[in-house]
Amino acid sequence: MGKIHILKNADEKTLKKVVSDIKIDNETVEKINSNNTRIEFNENDDYIFIIFYLPEYVKETKTIDSLEVNILYHLKTNDAFIFTNNSYYFFDKYKAQIDGIVHKGFGSFIERFISVVIDDESKMVEHILSDTNDIRKNYFVGVDNYKLIKDLTSSQINISTLTLITSNQNKLLTLIESYTTTRQQTTLNYKKTYLTEELQYAKEFCRTVMKSIDTKYQVKSAEDLHRFTKFSFVVFIATYFVGLITLLYTDNSRGNIFFFGAIATSILSLLGVLIFFRSKR
Repeated sequence: MGKIHILKNADEKTLKKVVSDIKIDNETVEKINSNNTRIEFNENDDYIFIIFYLPEYVKETKTIDSLEVNILYHLKTNDAFIFTNNSYYFFDKYKAQIDGIVHKGFGSFIERFISVVIDDESKMVEHILSDTNDIRKNYFVGVDNYKLIKDLTSSQINISTLTLITSNQNKLLTLIESYTTTRQQTTLNYKKTYLTEELQYAKEFCRTVMKSIDTKYQVKSAEDLHRFTKFSFVVFIATYFVGLITLLYTDNSRGNIFFFGAIATSILSLLGVLIFFRSKR
């Protein structure tokens, strides 16, 4: 039975020890030490090296970030070394679960490890759906549209991030097929399909709620504009006639002051209408 070693923010000394135990080439060492941008799967006679990504939820910003994970699997001892930097919660929350993985080879290790990852992603989707449902309830009780749209946009961005990460994970599942048994492949494919369907449902749910909020916002804005236009028109006409009557029935000096005051008020009202319309574009 092999062991699993979780190495968070591994220092130079720790990395050198792993390198000395396994014949790791310099290129692989460099990849462990640096940030990478794509999925990788490399194998030689001594080890299998994998780069892939998993999502992590950041509570402070309520966003999902992409976390790079480097896995070095020693084929002779069946020991797995998991390197990760800047992990917020995954390897703390699931440490006992990962340490408890019993494996006799790479296939059983990677199937169980990715199952933990997919299960966590499913919990994220449930969390997003719960948040979206709360937004839907707030929509019906008349919470401010701007806040609703902001919260819902955040959920949509998280879904997009999660979709991209899981799409890249699917590429990794294709690369490891020859190393896993039919049962292991069936388990992973079932979990992958279930997660994909959940993500699709979450995406459609968010889109429907966003469309409803947008429609309600447009209708309300149109009603506000209509009422404001009527009010502004009445004020403009009333002010104009008050000024005109004042000019006709008072002496010239006072009449001129009232008249031009009325005209100034009308112009200000007109500018107010223009500014209001411009802000609603």
